[in-house]
Amino acid sequence: MDSLHKRTLVEMDNLRGHNSERHNDLSDYVKSVLRASFLIRTTTQKKFTKKPYVFESTFVWDGARTIYLSGYPGKRDWVANIKANPVVYLHSVEGPIGFDFKAQARVIKGFDEKLPYLIMFLERWTNWSTIPRPLFKLVLGIIKANVRLRLPWCGPLFLAKRILSNMPCVEIKMVGEPALRNTGPPSLG
Repeated sequence: MDSLHKRTLVEMDNLRGHNSERHNDLSDYVKSVLRASFLIRTTTQKKFTKKPYVFESTFVWDGARTIYLSGYPGKRDWVANIKANPVVYLHSVEGPIGFDFKAQARVIKGFDEKLPYLIMFLERWTNWSTIPRPLFKLVLGIIKANVRLRLPWCGPLFLAKRILSNMPCVEIKMVGEPALRNTGPPSLG
């Protein structure tokens, strides 16, 4: 790639607000809310009608500008919406002052790529809940040991792999700076 082409791409990124050097650090407040929060709302466009659609989910945050969403196994409307329209908006649900981010989403399909995020998502979901889930924690521990030891997915683990394979996994990268708001997040639906 020649230098003119590179410069043009950098200028386009700057115009869109995607300059990673300028926007790679979140404020301490935003970090503290993301660290303490269990839920986040996401606004996407419906696949066919293009109308806004807001859903709520727990998430895994990488400590920088990426979060990962997942949910129950099977086809999900919100995943189809994101696949069709990858520009989304993230809305904090918890914290005294809310914030909204424009973001770029990507559906992760490959089992090996999404497995670490699914495990982190399930750990977070299991550890946060007020309902004790000791059996679930045991099964998750067995799955993690199987992955660490690189053992085959046979016996009961075959069923676990099948369930995990059917769970959605979406990577969402925040772009630009958050817009702070003093009102609640958008309504669901």
